[in-house]
Amino acid sequence: MKYGAGVGQLNVSQLQRDWAKADKAFWPMSWLGKRKVRGALEGVIEGTGEPRVADDLSALVRIKSLREEVQQLNPGAAAEGLWAGVKTRVDHARSALKANTALHAARMHKPFALEGLEAASEGYCGERWTREVQRLKTLLDLDHRLAECASLSENSHGLWQGHNTDSAVLRSALAFERERLVLQQRGTLQSPHQEVADGRCGPALQQQHELLQKRGAVEARLLSMTGLATECPGVWNALDTDSEGVERALKFHASLKAGLSGLGLDPSSVAAARRSLHQVLATRRSELGDSAVIGQACHRVMTKLTEINSAIDQLCNTAAQPDSVRRAFADLAPVELAEASAQLEAHNHGLHAWCAWRHAQVDARNAGLPALVGAIEAGDVTPAQVPTAFEVNYARWWLAEAVDEDEVLKRFVSAEHELRIQEFRALDDEFTKVSREWIRAKLCANLPATDSIQRNSEWGILRHEITKKKQHKPLRQLLKEIPSVVLRLTPCLEPAVDRAVPLGRGQQLRPGGVRRGLANPGVGRHRRHGPRQAGGDGGRSQATATYQLLRPQRQHRR
Repeated sequence: MKYGAGVGQLNVSQLQRDWAKADKAFWPMSWLGKRKVRGALEGVIEGTGEPRVADDLSALVRIKSLREEVQQLNPGAAAEGLWAGVKTRVDHARSALKANTALHAARMHKPFALEGLEAASEGYCGERWTREVQRLKTLLDLDHRLAECASLSENSHGLWQGHNTDSAVLRSALAFERERLVLQQRGTLQSPHQEVADGRCGPALQQQHELLQKRGAVEARLLSMTGLATECPGVWNALDTDSEGVERALKFHASLKAGLSGLGLDPSSVAAARRSLHQVLATRRSELGDSAVIGQACHRVMTKLTEINSAIDQLCNTAAQPDSVRRAFADLAPVELAEASAQLEAHNHGLHAWCAWRHAQVDARNAGLPALVGAIEAGDVTPAQVPTAFEVNYARWWLAEAVDEDEVLKRFVSAEHELRIQEFRALDDEFTKVSREWIRAKLCANLPATDSIQRNSEWGILRHEITKKKQHKPLRQLLKEIPSVVLRLTPCLEPAVDRAVPLGRGQQLRPGGVRRGLANPGVGRHRRHGPRQAGGDGGRSQATATYQLLRPQRQHRR
């Protein structure tokens, strides 16, 4: 349903009240009231269709209320050229609002976009929003360009930080770099560049600033040395001096100084030699060539010096002299060298033996025997004592090395060792004594009481034989009559039987009865004592020995 422009002339609020009043009235007043309201609405309807009076009236009242609120709005200068009350275009207003949102985000340094700002950029939202959109486009373009410059952070030693870059510090750094590039070869800084010197532009630029300051001070010192141009013509040229030429001049000066010092002259002679050299170099430079007089004389001197050095090297190598002696010979003055040569020539008969001794010294020292060499040179050891001294000291060295490598030997103390042996012997004797008493007590604990022994039992037979003075039963017969008692008394009986009848290890008594070796004890006796002692007397003496062995056990039991 579409209403025409005439609906704005209707008092829709009154019509809504009339409709509500008619709705509450009785027929026919309700029908008449609703007919009147419907007729008013149908008069402003465009097109066909039936109105929904109640709903349309509510919507029209709401629309009228909103129109009145819109008419009362006054956005001010911000909406100049855009706000036209109810006639304001919604798409234009939305474009302006999006522009305002993007502008607020840009002020807060937040990301923003330009979508939906076409109406504002084309001027439909007023001149102000057109300018704002242009500024936003410029800011967005700057953001893209700043993003492309992200790599400058490393190249600028951290000075470039995008939006957070300190522009003042960056300008100071750029000014310093411009001046530094101009002063790559020489020159001093014309500006103090305080921020760079203080390190606010980074440590790298600060080091460059310090380097330029030091270089400027050095250049100032070099420029102040104007006297060197007169003393060193052709060599010193202030900042344009050839460094290689200076190095050659210094080496030549060092060579001359070393040559004069090596001559061993007194101070007055050295001064005279310097004056002569200066005169030759200044006025007779043409005679210094290889074919000139002075040049040939220098070559002859060099040849003789080479021969002397070769002779010294040969002497030191033959005599196995150290480098210190070699240098001492080379440092001798010509007169002193001649005297030393004359002394060597006078004592040439002992040079061969002395050179052999020097070589032997070197070999001994290389073998690790410097102490032996020192003792021989000092006279503490004669040549005849050398083998004995070597063997004794080698044995001492070997013993010390062996003891140090073995943890047991290194920590060995004889007194502690002897004490441990004595303690072990005492403990062993105590253990043997206690073991003997424990075995005896254990065996005696298993023996029956004297009052409980029956005469016809095995224990009674053994007791009767023990108390007899004579006519003892043979040992073989007694063992057959008391087999269980013999087994119980085996630990006590075996030593006695072994002393009386030496049995083999396979013939000793074991549980289960008497071994066959006991059935003929005479066999064992024959092996040890011969056939004469294998009779009955021998058996009775053995039984008596056994009874005597068992008697103390019974007494201990009682």
